[in-house]
Amino acid sequence: MKRYVLLVVLPILLFGYVALHGSPGEPGPRAEQWKKVQEAVAKGLPKTAMEHLNPIIEGAMKDQAHAEAIRAIGQKIALEGNIQGNKPEEKIVLLEEEIAEAPAEMQPVM
Repeated sequence: MKRYVLLVVLPILLFGYVALHGSPGEPGPRAEQWKKVQEAVAKGLPKTAMEHLNPIIEGAMKDQAHAEAIRAIGQKIALEGNIQGNKPEEKIVLLEEEIAEAPAEMQPVM
């Protein structure tokens, strides 16, 4: 029975992910900006990565690309939380602040 559920649920989840984010190899309108974020993180420059995330968040909010905006906000919170000592409670406070400022469509997911 568990295998049957897995065979039914897994394709549905995969289809939902592709519908929201596009196929993994498909470049988005902010692909270059995301590349800069990844490079900064790889070099151990969290503040630089956070600076690159700000235009992504603004652009995604403007385009109503809520999934991308949530992803960028989440990554920004993780980076900022790591800078502040990597304490989970700090990240929760930052997330609660972002939820309060987020549009109503994004709040349930956040």
